[in-house]
Amino acid sequence: MLRFQDRVFLHEGSRWYIWESSWGMYRPIDGLRWTGTELKLDDAEYCKELTDEFYGYGGEKMYNKCFHLTQEFSEIETAKPIPFLTIGTQEWFRDRPIALTHCAPRDPVSWKRMNLRRRTFKNRVRKTFTKRNMK
Repeated sequence: MLRFQDRVFLHEGSRWYIWESSWGMYRPIDGLRWTGTELKLDDAEYCKELTDEFYGYGGEKMYNKCFHLTQEFSEIETAKPIPFLTIGTQEWFRDRPIALTHCAPRDPVSWKRMNLRRRTFKNRVRKTFTKRNMK
């Protein structure tokens, strides 16, 4: 069990699980992805149908496995805190390995462009043509 920020993660076998405090159980996740502004859980495979009886688990087999993991690893207060969590397929971006979503840009030019100030009606360009500029 590992505590990263305010969440508790469990690595069992080749799969990652996250403690869902509102459910009082672990649930499976496929990864943790950086979207450019925040960390997102990659659990789309298990959360397809909102009205499903096993929503968040994908099926009865995974629900039973998570139920047994919850009974075995219920002491979430003893989870070891870590400063950096590595879940998902990582790739090198500049000087560190991170897991990016499929839609996140991969080149530094795009990341710089995301931080630029956009032109809007409130933020208009200051170098406009006036008679004073002609002198």
